[in-house]
Amino acid sequence: ASGEKVALSDLFHLAEGQSCPTNTVALVGPAGSGKTMAATKKLPVQWVDGSVLAEVVLLFVIHVRNVHERSRGVGKEKVATSRVKSLQALIKMTHRELHTDDLEAVMTYLRDNDEHGRVLFVIDGLDEANVTPESVLFQLITRQLEEISPCYQLLLTARPCPAIKWLMEMGDIDRHTNLCGFDREARDAFFDKYGSLYYQDGWSTMRANLAAFLRQLEAFDLAELTYLPL
Repeated sequence: ASGEKVALSDLFHLAEGQSCPTNTVALVGPAGSGKTMAATKKLPVQWVDGSVLAEVVLLFVIHVRNVHERSRGVGKEKVATSRVKSLQALIKMTHRELHTDDLEAVMTYLRDNDEHGRVLFVIDGLDEANVTPESVLFQLITRQLEEISPCYQLLLTARPCPAIKWLMEMGDIDRHTNLCGFDREARDAFFDKYGSLYYQDGWSTMRANLAAFLRQLEAFDLAELTYLPL
């Protein structure tokens, strides 16, 4: 529902009244709102320690900026665009620590697994590259994953961009979530916690300064700060 708050750990859970599974989630927000931190740092750490996504057995993080730069030859080596025309090539390109046997085992699991465990792909920064409905990455998101495996889950992060709009129009996004940073309650709790630490160190005006600063932000409709701590 519009305005409904969703915890990071519940992004793939069925919403009230929802019957079809949630396979693809878009996490959208302005630059600096904490999308990359939440999806590529916080979520994997919580998954590793077993506190979230118990059904996920494999998790891959793919940064679109890295794919785009390597395809264009930016950086230490050039990766030909023609090599990134399949999910296997994309995983190999972005996870070089995987040996050939490991990669083949992953692809076999994706093809043969029948819902015994989920494989989560986090594609970070969809807006970072020139993604169009004809592009290879777009085809991977909309068609190849579904054709390869019934057990995938996909978490996309992006600033508002045409690619997200196209995916929503095509019905390829099951849940669209806006990440706005702290709400008022969480913001006040954060500053109260860390402001008190400075206060104990002798910074007696810390809380007063913070309160005045936040009042100024609210005057410009910038009440929400966008850093999302671990």
